Amino acid sequence: MSEKRMRIEALIASPPTAKCEAILALLEEVESLHPEVVVIDIYLAGEQPGRTPTKGYQDKGKFKRVPSVFVNGAMAAQAEVPRRESLLALVDSELAKSSAAWLE
Repeated sequence: MSEKRMRIEALIASPPTAKCEAILALLEEVESLHPEVVVIDIYLAGEQPGRTPTKGYQDKGKFKRVPSVFVNGAMAAQAEVPRRESLLALVDSELAKSSAAWLE
């Protein structure tokens, strides 16, 4: 089993809005495409995260809009549902970067 090297974080409303539900469905798809390498952390607005967020997520402080999606600490979407193709391309790009770094 390989080590998980892709972290996706989502900030959603509680209870989830329609946009939040769409993001959750999209993230389930991403996780199903890369189950061995992707870990997904869901944070509820107004609550403390159960895990330490990435630096990129933390750097946004209280200026994050709900919903938001971060891939390896880079903002992928804010206040909107990311386009499926854009999110998948970003995930593939980040996986390629991390694979190249592991080969060095």
